[in-house]
Amino acid sequence: MKGFTKPLLMLALFLPLLAAPAHALDGDTIDRWLAATEELNEWSAQQPDVQEPEMDAQDDEVSMAEVRQAIEEVARMEQEVEEIAARHGFDSSHELTEIGSQIFNARHALEMERRLPEMERELDESLQRIEDDPDMPAEQKATMRDALEQQREMLHNLAPDVPEQDMEAVRSREDELEALFSN
Repeated sequence: MKGFTKPLLMLALFLPLLAAPAHALDGDTIDRWLAATEELNEWSAQQPDVQEPEMDAQDDEVSMAEVRQAIEEVARMEQEVEEIAARHGFDSSHELTEIGSQIFNARHALEMERRLPEMERELDESLQRIEDDPDMPAEQKATMRDALEQQREMLHNLAPDVPEQDMEAVRSREDELEALFSN
């Protein structure tokens, strides 16, 4: 039982984070996220690559110094990311990431909302062709009809369940978001 305690505790702590977004999106939050993301992009372009130290049994002392240096560099970078998030009004880089996930989900839901009518029309046309085919046996028509209806159901399940307020906020900033993502 003792081996399960830590994983269950971790699951209990992080499950609420996965279940609900931090808060509903609005234009100001998206603007702050855009500014923070742009700053992070500029910052990351200036950062040196952190090299993974090579472990060599003969150079244990040198290797441990390299490991220590790499850990310190990663810690410094994490601190700078936290500072960038704070400058843009976020409590932490985790919150910044959560907002980014909400934005991505809302963008995906909007894209599905736009594309779904055309995909539905194509499915309807395929169904009609099947029904109109005089050479196709009834059993085959039923099988094809079922397969197309399963595709329709899958299409509807592809769109994430996103609050309308999030979709509206993202819709109002689509041009800015597209500019960021297309770079």
